[in-house]
Amino acid sequence: MKKVGLWYQKSHYADILSETINSLDCGYEAQVLPNEPTAAVRKLTASRFDLVETDELLRYGSIAALLGSLQDTPFVAHVKGWDDYLNSHDQYGLTEQVVIKSLTKYCLRNVDALMFVTRKTKEMFETEFSLSSTVRYGMPVFDTTAYSDAQPDRDIEDFCVLTVTNLRYEEKLAGVERILEGLRGRFADGHDLTYRIAGGGQYLDELRQLVAEYSYSDSVEILGYREDVPQLLAGADLFVYVSFLDSLATTVLEAQAAGLPVIASDTGGIPEAVGEAGIVCSPTAAAVEQSVQNLLTNQSLRGELAAYAGRRMRDYQRQQAFKHVEFWDCVV
Repeated sequence: MKKVGLWYQKSHYADILSETINSLDCGYEAQVLPNEPTAAVRKLTASRFDLVETDELLRYGSIAALLGSLQDTPFVAHVKGWDDYLNSHDQYGLTEQVVIKSLTKYCLRNVDALMFVTRKTKEMFETEFSLSSTVRYGMPVFDTTAYSDAQPDRDIEDFCVLTVTNLRYEEKLAGVERILEGLRGRFADGHDLTYRIAGGGQYLDELRQLVAEYSYSDSVEILGYREDVPQLLAGADLFVYVSFLDSLATTVLEAQAAGLPVIASDTGGIPEAVGEAGIVCSPTAAAVEQSVQNLLTNQSLRGELAAYAGRRMRDYQRQQAFKHVEFWDCVV
């Protein structure tokens, strides 16, 4: 039995990946390493791992790369985005950018294999960095049953459109603005429609102000940051997501796991998350309006997309775990 150490910044993904791998007859045992670097390094030096995987190429990645070279332990990385590495959101100064690029290049020189969440992520990486190691693709492993088995957070009589996003980024606030503009005509037509927006971050107050000035603010609920996303999804009829800053959009996969029809923008890696289980449209108010109208008036299509989403996500957790197994096999 080969032993893999999972050192993830987003430890909840490592926990589910480890749990799923250890439930399979796949020849690997996965152990989650502590988030705290000192404790993780002690674990890495005290235990003999056949392979170490991180979910980033900076702090954890650079340490894993160094220890891997000293201990002759293969090091691989599951890269979930490009924003920090390319400073796409323009939040780092020149010194920080130099440090980030230096650490990334060091990791890329020493990594044995890379798994990207989408082909778009690899494409964006290659605008700045050279990739010479083995490349595979795989999406995050998460507990799909937490979404498929959830109960609604409350009863909503109106047709409920939901967006779950991260308002830490201006590019995601801009996506919600496009959706609000796209729904304006549907509200004007008198549809019994409620639009709920979940997500916290520095742009939450700006969103509140935007909705306060919106003509149909009585039909919009701003929920802020929520821990009960599965329950919110269970209470919705349609999930709509527009963003200008996503390598994948895990929130789309969560909506599909909840059995929701999805409308999402054709930006970044979002179309790869949607697959065939939703409608992909341009990130314009007009395109959102037309897509929402199509699903509002076509119950059969909504049902088909919801059923497709359910089928797609039914075995998603195991499928993505086996992609990790294939990924590790190409190194070990």
